[in-house]
Amino acid sequence: VDFRDPSLIVLKGHLLLDVALKDYISKRVSFPARLNEGQINFSSLVLFASSLEDREGDGWLWKALKMANRIRNQIAHNLDNPKLSQAEKEFISYVQAHDGEFAVEVNDEELSYRPLSLVFMQLFDCIIRSNPPELDPIKIAERERVAEKLKAALKQAFEYVERGSVNNNKLHSDRVRG
Repeated sequence: VDFRDPSLIVLKGHLLLDVALKDYISKRVSFPARLNEGQINFSSLVLFASSLEDREGDGWLWKALKMANRIRNQIAHNLDNPKLSQAEKEFISYVQAHDGEFAVEVNDEELSYRPLSLVFMQLFDCIIRSNPPELDPIKIAERERVAEKLKAALKQAFEYVERGSVNNNKLHSDRVRG
């Protein structure tokens, strides 16, 4: 984060946010290993992560991540983009207005970083500190009830097949009732 080149800060900061988003998502899905099976672009990660839970007050975070992605894309496609400086200022102002905490302290000593570095650190911190919500016991019970019904229906279907007496009308009427 001590680099003087804002392009490098943006590229490395974006990579950190990418890692944090994948971690955020992996804590909230059933099969997190599948996230590594293919390439998921940053924009899709932001949309997916923002859809996983509705926490009051986090709307600014998703918008800030989209802004970070726009800046990263501007750099990736044109290193000498004249609009980049303005986009950085807007990005810094936006995050500062919504998160406000722009200081890094170690052993009670405030460290000095460029505002752009601090913005990326703040966003990273906001993502990794977000713990998944506890599952509601009612939702857990409902999932278990549905799973039991599904097991029973599958068992019945296999029994029909094993007996060799598959009667499509009977199977269909049992399924409709279940």
